[in-house]
Amino acid sequence: MSQRKRKQGQTWSLDLIIGVVVLMLVIVILYSILSTEQDEEQALRREADIIYARLETETTDIGTTNLTVGHSIDRMRLEDIYNMSYNELKSLLGIRGDFCIVIVDDDNRIIPVEQEGTYLLSTGRPDHKLIITMKDGSAVYCGQTVTDI
Repeated sequence: MSQRKRKQGQTWSLDLIIGVVVLMLVIVILYSILSTEQDEEQALRREADIIYARLETETTDIGTTNLTVGHSIDRMRLEDIYNMSYNELKSLLGIRGDFCIVIVDDDNRIIPVEQEGTYLLSTGRPDHKLIITMKDGSAVYCGQTVTDI
């Protein structure tokens, strides 16, 4: 009789062990997925901070990225930055990831760069779709010119 109880107890223990192992695997997999997303978000925030700092104050061996004079944007420097190629600007800023830069004022209005009757609203990787809603409801790609703002 005592042998019969042990067999049932051993069977129960094996089921319990398998259940705990499966539960632990699920927890580990979920944790790894969530931590990877947080790491990517932190990396994006770091690069955004680098871009911001370099556009605000930086001068490098390659050239200047400083867009500010006092507390204002220097339009000529902004035009220079917007007119650079994506790879040239990426090298100048010293970042690895893809980016799209949009300059806004204190009221969150985009500061455009006018070029021959059209306006540039941003610069960066050309195929990044921005969430900028125009008057007609259309979205604008990074670096794309528009005729009406």
